[in-house]
Amino acid sequence: MIPGSQEMTSARDTMASGDEAMTSARDTMASGDEAMISARDTMASDDEAMTSARDTMVFGDEAMTSEHEAIGFRQWEMVFVDQKI
Repeated sequence: MIPGSQEMTSARDTMASGDEAMTSARDTMASGDEAMISARDTMASDDEAMTSARDTMVFGDEAMTSEHEAIGFRQWEMVFVDQKI
């Protein structure tokens, strides 16, 4: 056996271990990217919830308009009845 060859093998093992650590770091970064994508999805979901709330508000405005029209119709009925008497 050549003296120092085991030390070299050990150094190569350490380098390989370092490569594995780098791979692990890349995996962690990829996991972070997935978390960011998930956060963007959540934001999109919140935007959809806001849109839904706006739709509800618009629907509420339409309900108010309908009530105003009903009141206008009742006022017109009263005018018609007054003219008939």
